[in-house]
Amino acid sequence: MSSNTGCTRSVFRRSGLWAGAVAVLLVISSLAYAQDSSTGNVSGTITGPRGASISGADLTITNKITGQSSRTTTSPAGTYAFRDLPPGEYVLHVEAKGFQPADLLIRIQAAGTATGDARLLRVVAPSAKLVDTESAEIRGAVDTAQMEQIPSDRQFLDLTPLEPGVQLLDGQVLAPSKSGLTATSVVGRNGRTIRMQVDGLDITDEAVGATTMNLPVGAVQEVEVGQSLLPLSSGLASAGVVNVATKTATDDLHGQLFGNFRDQAAGNADLPGGQHNSYSREVFGGNVGGAWKKDKLFYFLSGEYFKQDLYAPAIFNAPFDVLNGSYRAPFHETEVAARLDYKLSTQSRVFYRFTYDNGSDVNAFGGSNYQPLKSRDTTYGNGLGFDFTRGPYLHSIRFAYDRYSNRIDDAVAGADILNPAPGLSLNFTGGSGFASGPNPQAPQQTKQANIQARYDGTRTWQGHTFRFGVAVNKIDSLISADLFGLAPQVGSDTGADAVAFAATGPFAGGANNPLNYPVDSITLGNGFSCFSEKSGFGSPCGGFSDTRMQAYLGDTWKMRPNLTMTIGVQYVRDTGRSDSDLPAVPCSAVAASYGSQAPCSGSGDLLTHFGGNSGLGGRVRQPNLNFAPQLGLAWDPGKSGRTVVRAGIGMYYDNNVFSNLLGDRVARLANGQFNAQANDPCASHGVVIFPGNVAQSATGLYGQPIGNVATAIADLQTAFQAANAALTSSSPNPSYLGQALNSQQGLLAPNYQTPRSLQMNIGFQKQIRQTTLFSVDYVRNVGTHYLIGYDTNHVGDASHLNTNAALNAINNTLLANPLSAACAPAGSAGASSQTAVNCYLAVVPGASIADFAGNGLDSGGQFLGGAPASLFGLTSDTGAAFAGINPLVGRNTMFFPAGRSLYSGVQLSLRTHVTNPVRGVVGGTLQFSYTHSSFRSNIAGGLGDQDLLPLAADFNHPTAFFGSASQDRKNQFSLGSVLDLPRGIRLGLMAQVASPLPQTLFLPSSGGVGGEIFRTDVGGDGSFGGQSQTGSGSYGDVLPGTNIGAFGRAVKASKLNTVIQNYNANFGDQLTPAGRALVNAGLLSRSQLLQLGADSPTIATAPADNVSLAWLRTLDLTLARPIKFGDRFVLEPSVSAFNVLNFANFDGPGNRLSGALNGKLGSVNGTVASERAANRIGPGSGVFSLGAPRQFQFGIRLTF
Repeated sequence: MSSNTGCTRSVFRRSGLWAGAVAVLLVISSLAYAQDSSTGNVSGTITGPRGASISGADLTITNKITGQSSRTTTSPAGTYAFRDLPPGEYVLHVEAKGFQPADLLIRIQAAGTATGDARLLRVVAPSAKLVDTESAEIRGAVDTAQMEQIPSDRQFLDLTPLEPGVQLLDGQVLAPSKSGLTATSVVGRNGRTIRMQVDGLDITDEAVGATTMNLPVGAVQEVEVGQSLLPLSSGLASAGVVNVATKTATDDLHGQLFGNFRDQAAGNADLPGGQHNSYSREVFGGNVGGAWKKDKLFYFLSGEYFKQDLYAPAIFNAPFDVLNGSYRAPFHETEVAARLDYKLSTQSRVFYRFTYDNGSDVNAFGGSNYQPLKSRDTTYGNGLGFDFTRGPYLHSIRFAYDRYSNRIDDAVAGADILNPAPGLSLNFTGGSGFASGPNPQAPQQTKQANIQARYDGTRTWQGHTFRFGVAVNKIDSLISADLFGLAPQVGSDTGADAVAFAATGPFAGGANNPLNYPVDSITLGNGFSCFSEKSGFGSPCGGFSDTRMQAYLGDTWKMRPNLTMTIGVQYVRDTGRSDSDLPAVPCSAVAASYGSQAPCSGSGDLLTHFGGNSGLGGRVRQPNLNFAPQLGLAWDPGKSGRTVVRAGIGMYYDNNVFSNLLGDRVARLANGQFNAQANDPCASHGVVIFPGNVAQSATGLYGQPIGNVATAIADLQTAFQAANAALTSSSPNPSYLGQALNSQQGLLAPNYQTPRSLQMNIGFQKQIRQTTLFSVDYVRNVGTHYLIGYDTNHVGDASHLNTNAALNAINNTLLANPLSAACAPAGSAGASSQTAVNCYLAVVPGASIADFAGNGLDSGGQFLGGAPASLFGLTSDTGAAFAGINPLVGRNTMFFPAGRSLYSGVQLSLRTHVTNPVRGVVGGTLQFSYTHSSFRSNIAGGLGDQDLLPLAADFNHPTAFFGSASQDRKNQFSLGSVLDLPRGIRLGLMAQVASPLPQTLFLPSSGGVGGEIFRTDVGGDGSFGGQSQTGSGSYGDVLPGTNIGAFGRAVKASKLNTVIQNYNANFGDQLTPAGRALVNAGLLSRSQLLQLGADSPTIATAPADNVSLAWLRTLDLTLARPIKFGDRFVLEPSVSAFNVLNFANFDGPGNRLSGALNGKLGSVNGTVASERAANRIGPGSGVFSLGAPRQFQFGIRLTF
């Protein structure tokens, strides 16, 4: 473990290097041009009212006596020069689009250089329109000027929250392969399936979602965010679209060089946990553009390099707060973009664009912990475009070839990182947040290649503008992940019982030492990494492919001069997104080893026997009729072009990422070597199933101190991997449905449909005076057909009790304990069984329901690991008492297109240019947005990710829960501004305030102790709240009387105790449906179950000053002073402060207070403000720092 290392390099020595760089730039910028002594020159800078340089302004200088004139335009820095002019008086006339023209009287003297600076006043002609009166689309954009002048981390998506309803997420929250990237959340979604485009061409990661690359900010002309009623050409736009337009060059040579620098010793605030760790960041880059052939061939090149050195804090809640520390987490990235534009004629042009991104990042996935990963990305992009006009037709043709590669490796081995159990991966639930050892996500790699071609056409005819187009995207992907392969994962928890157990443990440190905690769960990896039998990118397996086809036709009809209707339909078809190429699994595929315990035989569909539903066994549907219509109206009531009332409705399909297919495909392939995990021996009465359905004893591990059995667990994984290594590609696949007779990784239902949403919006946009644009819109997005999973066999469901299995469990419990071996066995339900239980209670001190559960009086999910009894050499009558509808098979966790979500929000936006608004401010721009919204779905816990195989919170009623989704923020404010101050100083500002995220309240489980269906399964469905399939976590069912996402919404922190007390009074210490089933069958009495602790828990009330989830608050500032040198150069030093007020932010999307009501620190009913360091937002992956403690940045930029 690394200590809280202080800065080891002097910021002053580093600053000296920067001073030297500045001096070189100053020398370059002060070079003078040679002059003829008989003539004179004039030079200057043209700026706007805010002092910002105006590029491309037209200048004409005229001799007052001779009338001779010359013309030029300003450079991107706003500078110009006229040389070798005869002495005399001249009039300089300046014009620029959007500004009032100006005239200057200038006297030129021989051998002299006159100065002709001009500051133009902005003006919008009364006839000019800021309002699009012909579109009902809800979209907005940030441009290059904002990205250069408003403080940011120089990530191209940083300023998108200036648009209403938009949130930024650290990409690593979505997947470890997104470390160093950023995700944009629109309409409440988490950004996984938002369409990412560059110049209209897709750069979306098809494996896990979000973007495949970063782009240099210097290459970005505009980032547009579309939210509702998007163009027909948008394709899979259900979750919104982000399109980046890259810069093109002009005839003038122009460009910039810049450098930014941060260091912990330069005034940065302490990191979470009060750590003053070593931290520095350097960002260098530049761009240049011009004409290789005037008015014909233009080039633009941009590149940026990031280097960051950080000791990342690892902060935990008690009892592991004594283990707080840090680890080295370096990051570097190179971003390049280049573009060539060729003007073929006045009516046609062609461009080629190349992008490159290479990054490496070390960071922890899943919160603050000691399990960092090293993620490396390499992405190449090639885009070719051809635009031309023929008569009334406009044609646009695009081609692209992109290639993306990500590799993730363990960053623990060989590093100075705390690892108390080498050879194991430790994962603690219950609020502490502690994890150590090799990360289960490593090693893995993802590769993707896209070949895209699209045509978009436009035809105008009378009052109609017809739009039509087709697109094809050939997508090839490789997904390879040896999950849990480096080390077995051992799960434990920090509940009250576990802490008490650890306090008397065999290792020093008591409850502060993870080795003293009991083993709750064990996950073994088989050492393989493929998830399909298809080859890809040189690998013999792991390949996935898709051919996406799109076509659309629409009409924008100007029905009246002030009324426009948009109508159209698009068609989208994806192949390879439902495994429809695989046949149904027949009964004849059941392994011969099951013998008489086989659920069926012959040619019938095997899956129909997982719950008796005849519709489950067919081949998965391939959606071929995905038509999506849309209709929009835009009305200019005053016919002035300054107001639009807009409304629209449209259907848009969504992406089903390849990751959703991994478990489905593996379970449907009869032969091969595929990544899989063994059944958990802690949830399978101490048995692990090896390949060939060989039962291997693993007793003596569950419930033991981790340190005592660490070697045995590591040896168990070694043996399991050795048995799998003996398999070949033609060997029977142990995970095949016919071999395992259970599937818990995610089968797709045969009635699969492509997820989609219905987008609706109504509102208005108004231009006020000349420079202000105000809009108010109501946006509604109804998502349907999203996948939601549940067990079709209803294993653990209280309504499916096997009385014979329950009697067998009671008798085996008596025999297993020497104290009760003499008790008379139960011959039948009723007096016999209750007498046997009374005897056990009388002779066994501390008797509990876990004793009986460990012998089968339990869910098949917790006693058999979700597998059938026959896999363990048992029968239906000797297996689990609650084994589901058909005890001859196990769980079938199948995902149906039944999920639903609803975003509903009012969005306000104000953009304005101001001149002398207050004393001391010369002028400026301001963009303000506010959103009041709700986003609800069926998904409880975690990210509430409706796009990545979520489990239902109630397996009997999968869509019954519908509440605030995890990314819901009721109120969002954002403000971006650039203000020109006296003496040429410019102030850039970015402020964000967002209300807290919600949390779902769960009953606290017993951390893997058997018999959970008798304690927290108050719904009786055997689902464990949709958070676990084996009951090994910290979560039980959703708290009765509440909905998902209730905490922070219907249940405020101040009212939490009222809700808890209401639960305790009405539900606490009561029998669950499973307990009542035992009573109704006469197997046990109510009083016996209560004595055994088989009742719902009483929940501890929260402390008086318990906290809620926190608001997000941040204010970033930049002060810059442009300094002109010569005719072409502007040097701009700057200083920036991020989160300048050092707001302490907590509860980010990936690390919020736990909703499990165990009363421990880190849970919503056990945390006070003074003890919540583990949930504080710190530096994210890459350079993501939204909400992190204050940082200062020093920068310099040379523009020419």
